[in-house]
Amino acid sequence: DDFFRLSSPDAPPPAPGHVPQLVASTNGPAAPAIAVDSNGDLHVAALDGEQLVYVSRRAGTWSPKTSITSYPSDGGWIQQDSIRIAVDQAARPHIIWIRGYAPNLPVFNDDLFYAHFDGTSWPSPVSLSAPVLLGTGSSTRYPAITVNSLGQVHVWWHERVWPAGAGGVHHTIKSGGGVTAPHFLQ
Repeated sequence: DDFFRLSSPDAPPPAPGHVPQLVASTNGPAAPAIAVDSNGDLHVAALDGEQLVYVSRRAGTWSPKTSITSYPSDGGWIQQDSIRIAVDQAARPHIIWIRGYAPNLPVFNDDLFYAHFDGTSWPSPVSLSAPVLLGTGSSTRYPAITVNSLGQVHVWWHERVWPAGAGGVHHTIKSGGGVTAPHFLQ
């Protein structure tokens, strides 16, 4: 089994038998992304098979695993190096990731998705990347996320649309309940 382990950053490493196994996966590495909030609590997003999951460690206790996605077995996949997490001032996590899908090779699509904890639940993930026309494909790469002091979530990524080949860096902002349309940075 591929897995990752976390321990308290302030304590020496515990004996191997005492480190919690947070996510086990038979489909490759768990690809964790980790953020620390202003209270020093850990927030972790990772793969569990083909799904994205979230766990946190508050006051020395790990939360139960929460499923963020429920993708069907359709040949799609979450890019292991694309998971990013940021935490706002209220210690609410914001997660982005890229999911690829190639139903009709050589046409390939991948899109950037966003999910957040709103204080009581995880609303359904939303696609942030530029819309792709039927019969074309896209290549979405290099996602980044941060939360500013006003609580606005800023997301950047590079996207290239095929076959035209045009591409570049896009930016969007989540503020309050809405997300701005992607802005192409020139």
